[in-house]
Amino acid sequence: MAYKVIIDPGHGGKDCGAIGPTGLKEKDVTLAIAKKLGELLKANGIYVNYTRTTDVFVELDDRAAIANRWKANYFISIHCNAATARSAHGVETYCFAFGDEGEKLARKIQSAVVGATGLTSRADVKSANFAVLRKTLMHAVLIETAFISNPAEEKLLKDATFQEKVAKAICDGICEYLGIKPKSDNKEEV
Repeated sequence: MAYKVIIDPGHGGKDCGAIGPTGLKEKDVTLAIAKKLGELLKANGIYVNYTRTTDVFVELDDRAAIANRWKANYFISIHCNAATARSAHGVETYCFAFGDEGEKLARKIQSAVVGATGLTSRADVKSANFAVLRKTLMHAVLIETAFISNPAEEKLLKDATFQEKVAKAICDGICEYLGIKPKSDNKEEV
């Protein structure tokens, strides 16, 4: 079966999202991770589309509409968390409702990202009434990759190697959920 995954880099354009202590903008981090994730998914034979590929503003309803029109099987929204307490840290992953495939996918992604990054899991998985989870017609997940408001995690989020690690972990979680052995794990014997 050919799977279709739509990747939603949070924020963009006039909406910069959260801003870290050194000025790192969430919209830039989410787009970088999204592009890396898209390439990894394509390498695994998964069809990919995006809600945005440049620094533009896209309304929440339009993000869902793009996914619905494309008839995606899965929707992955990428974000960076923020809190007034700079000590807040870790990874959070959301689904719309417990008990469905979105929850199962969210659990695979959360586990893979926590395992790959060593960051704290703030909860197993949470449910939320976010517009992009509620208005999409496919299984949808929103991941808060790390806290951009935490100086140590902001430093990680700024690093291209860490962004790649997060993207690969999200890809691995999706592939595990779909029963696909990630191509990056299929090393040829020499």
